[in-house]
Order: sequence, then C-alpha cells, then structure tokens
Amino acid sequence: MKNKIKSALMLVLCAVMLFGAGGCNTDRDHDSSLDSGKDNIEYTDYDFIQNSGSEYTIVLPAENLYNERLAADEINSFVFEASGIKLPCVADTDVEYSADAKLIILGNTAFNDKSGVDFSSIPEQGYTVKTVDSNVFICGENYGVLYGAYDFLHDQLDYEMYAVDEIALARNVTDLKLVNFNRSDSPDILYRSPSNGDFSSALSQSRMRMNGNIWMTENGNWVHNSFDEFFPKSKYESTKRDLWYSKDGEQLCYTARGNADELALMQKTVLERLKELVNKYFGVNDYRGAISFTQEDEAPMCTCDACNAEKQKYGTNAAAIIHFINPVAREFKTWLNETYPGHEVDIVIFAYQDAETAPVKIENGQYVPIDDTVILEDNVGLFYAPFYADYLHDFYHEKNTTYLETFKKWSVISDNLYLWTYNASFINYMAWFDTFNIMSVNYKMARDFNVRYLFDNGRYNTSALTGFDYLKSYLNAKLSWDVDADYAELLDNFFLNYFKDAEDPMRKYFNDFRTWMEYLKATNETLPGRQNSYIYTAENFPKQVLEKWMKYIDEAYEAIAPMKERDPQTYEKLYGRICKESLAVRYQLIQLHAAKYEASELEQMRIDFKKDADYYGFTLSREYNTLQEDVYSAWGM
Repeated sequence: MKNKIKSALMLVLCAVMLFGAGGCNTDRDHDSSLDSGKDNIEYTDYDFIQNSGSEYTIVLPAENLYNERLAADEINSFVFEASGIKLPCVADTDVEYSADAKLIILGNTAFNDKSGVDFSSIPEQGYTVKTVDSNVFICGENYGVLYGAYDFLHDQLDYEMYAVDEIALARNVTDLKLVNFNRSDSPDILYRSPSNGDFSSALSQSRMRMNGNIWMTENGNWVHNSFDEFFPKSKYESTKRDLWYSKDGEQLCYTARGNADELALMQKTVLERLKELVNKYFGVNDYRGAISFTQEDEAPMCTCDACNAEKQKYGTNAAAIIHFINPVAREFKTWLNETYPGHEVDIVIFAYQDAETAPVKIENGQYVPIDDTVILEDNVGLFYAPFYADYLHDFYHEKNTTYLETFKKWSVISDNLYLWTYNASFINYMAWFDTFNIMSVNYKMARDFNVRYLFDNGRYNTSALTGFDYLKSYLNAKLSWDVDADYAELLDNFFLNYFKDAEDPMRKYFNDFRTWMEYLKATNETLPGRQNSYIYTAENFPKQVLEKWMKYIDEAYEAIAPMKERDPQTYEKLYGRICKESLAVRYQLIQLHAAKYEASELEQMRIDFKKDADYYGFTLSREYNTLQEDVYSAWGM
C-alpha cells in the first residue's frame, strides 16, 4: 500500500512540475512583455528624464473620453512617483507636432497621420505603442489607450501590478532614455471581470487591465434580476400574480400562461425598461455594453401548461426565455440604432440551472437548432453558468464532458457567448479551492469559443482572502488577457514580488499544497469538485500535512525577520501577507483536528486565530454567513 501511495505521489508531483513549466501554445503571437521583464527593450538617444527633469508633454484629443483622461493621469502619477516629475498635459489643439517635440500622444488626435498606424485595424480594447522620432504614440480607442498607457509605463518605468497593495515601479529615477516602442496587443477575452473582491475598485481593475463593469443596472444587481430590475412584485404582483409569475411565484412565467396579449405587455415592459437604462447611462456618456435579463437564483422554472408545452417541444426551459427575449431584442436594436447610432448593447440571458440545456438536436452527427425560432438574435448574449461542473478539473476532463458539450450546443445557436465559471468554495471561505491548474486551460477554451465576457467567480464579496487567492486574482487578470501567457513565469513573478524575502518558503507551501491536491484527485475518483462541495475532512487534510504547511509559514516569518529593523513598513506588509495565508491552515487544524489538542492549547489556537482574522478583516465563513455566527459562537467566543 505504501508503494502505491508513493508512486501516486511521484506521478502527481511530476504532473504539477510539468504544468508549472507552461501549457501548450497556440498559433496566436501574443506579446508577453508585460510579464517577462525588460530583456528585449531597446532605448532611443532621446532623454525621457535627464537631471531629474523632463521635457515631455502628454497630449490628449481635444474631445476626449474618461479612459483617455485616466491614461494621462496614470502616466503622470507613476512618472511622479518614480522621479518626482510632473508632466504637463495639453490638448492636441494647443501644441505643435515636430520630430523633436517630445510628446506622449494618447488616442485619436490630430497627429494620427504622423504615427504611421492604421487606427481602423486596431482591435477593440487593443492598442499600438510606437516611438516616432522623439514622440510616443499610444494608439487605440477608449480602453485601448488606457491599457497602452500601462504598457508604456511597464517598459519605461518597470511598472507592474501584482496586487492592490503591491505595484512594482522604478524609484528615484534621475536619468532615463526613452524606450523605442513598436508593439501592438489586444485581449484574448474582450471583457474580463475580476474574480475576487480585492479588485473591486474601478481603478484597481483598470491597472490590471480588467473591465468587468459593463452592466447597466438601476440597483446594482446585474444578475438574477428579472424581479428587481424588470418585474418587481411590489409593482405587479397584485394584478399580474397568475399571469406574469410562475406558479410558486419564484420565477417569471415567460409565456404569460399562453396569453398572447399579456405576453406582449410583458415584452413591452422589458423593452421600456431597457430604454430607460440606456438613456440613464448614455445620457452621462457612460457607454456600457450590456444589460442582464436573468432569472432568479436557485428557484424552479414555471410549470404552467404553456411553459411545460414549450419544454416538452424543445427539451429545455431555455426555449421559453429565448422566445420571450428575441422579439424584444429586435425592437430594442432598431430603437438603439435610431437613438444612439454607432453603439451596441447586448441583452444577456442565462443558461443556468433549470434553463441550462440548449434547444438543439443532432443531424448528421452535428448539433443544429431544433428550429430557427431558438437561434438567438445577435444582440442577445448567452451567459453560460455551469453551476454543477467539477472545478477541480478543467472542462476537457471526463468529469466535465456534459458541461463542455452543453457549451458546444449553445455555440450553435449563439455567436455572442458569455461565460461564468467558479473558483472558490462558497461554503468555506476559510479554505483553499484548487483551481490553479485549470485556469489556463479553461481560459483557452473560452478564447476558442470566442467568449465575449468571462467571470471566474471567486470570493467576490470580500477583499480578505486566504488559500492563495491573491495569487488567483493576479492569474485571473493575466490569463484572461493572454490565455497563452507563461504560467510558470507568472508564478515566479508573483511570489518574488508579493512575498519578497519570504518567496522561497511560501512557494514551497504553495507547491506542496498543489501536489497534495493532485494526490487527492489521483487517489479518490469520487472527490467532489463543485463550488458548493465539502471536501474539508480530517481524512483529506491530515494533521501531519497541515503541520508541514505551518512549518513553511514559520520559515516565511523567519525569512522576513531581518527586515523588522531595516524596513519596518515592508516587514509589516509581508507579515500580514504571510499571516493571512496561514489562516486557511490554522482554521483546518482547529476545525478538523480539535480532538488531538489539549483543551488549553486548542483554546489558545482559537483565540489567536480570531485575533488575526479580525485584525485582517476576515468576517465571512461562507458566502452569506459570518464567522461569528458559524464559528466563533460554537467556540464560545
């Protein structure tokens, strides 16, 4: 038996090491300079900074967008932080262009023809950064200009963001040549939403080149919002209870009980609401691109005769939703083109839980729509949320065959796909959820399906994270931009910059954790991997394994100890990062192995855990429950 376990562990360790060395590449030539340091950077003969001064000026279009202004502010802010220099910022109408003008030109200005760049060929959110004589052009539109600005800062000033509180940047710069830029890039996935609450602010998302805030809402609820955004019960239930709502009142009735007049009235209500939301946002020049019209969470769909007939004919509850929204989408598109020409807005519906199945059939070995009425209009986004998938394995694993096939089926009737995956244990916020080995694979799948929006749902409602979820946030940002990024290099960069002097022991802890999880999967084929599965048992996480990880934690504290006197501010920051990562281990020791400790020792462990958890802002034990109500009360605290 020992030999079998040893063999399994060796195979798992080899698999982890191979995966860490990077995944397979595709044909896409994606610039990786934002991850790979400055080895390939060439400099011009022009001085960007000389004798602690600079002759450079930032230039904006006279009519500029918010993200263009933010790009200018970010360049100025980080130049000042690196060198103490403030650069002037002017409109293109207030400056003359010349070969030696020393301008940083942002966006669509009067000087486009001088750049030699075809702006029309730049993809959405893409950019080109190019040096022409003494000038730098950051070409693109809106988000593209902003992301190009961060690329400029990366090469010019070593900028790189690893976490909200960890931004690498050159310091005390007094003399620096201008970089010879000539690079274009664009994201693999157009809209990239942060997974965890640590990147909840718009600025931190921008700095990680993420932009998941695409939704127009009245109440801030961008999913499960068919009631509060469109059909609030307080407004309609008294008169429409038996026509607009399901039999149990927990979902809409998307057929209005088969009553054509009531169905038309429901659709008109949705259309007018869509117009209101667009007018609200576009009226203040906030041109977001999506409105969610999605069913309520964890509630059965309507089972009236009309809805059941739709389900029987098409094999899925989703057909009634599609038939409801397609006519609305056609009218909405006509109105939008007339009212706001040049702008596009998706109406996004869910493929989720009772409406997850796609209305397709097989003909000649291929999936095809059951009929043309279930093909989604091009302005209807299909948001696939495989709630029950196994997220300890990627979508190409046999455990997820059903979900990959479901996604393929939806791709037959929609070219406008959104994807919602999961990377956290929502029933145990104080534990690990090992999706590290699947992120790159699943994101490549999303790219290959031309997914427009990716939300890899983590602990969205807290910025206090453990179980290496700060790393997961970093990987989420990097890999959703470039799914072929070097995974091993990303890990190296993160641990070096985030844990600094504690890099080595924290990396050993992380590697050992990953090896252990692979071992669990290899030796327990029934190990559940759903986001609401409970795998945290004494058998899965023995005391000796957890204690080994705590030794790495102790080594990390020892590694930073010399900094306490030399650099107390950095010491405190690193101490906190190590302590937060320790909480997952300490929590499992207390919860799973309490009987193995003396009462006094266990009590002190609990006191110390609560003290540290409180200090670093940990309040949730799971998605909707607090540590106080779930844990501390049981501990008598």
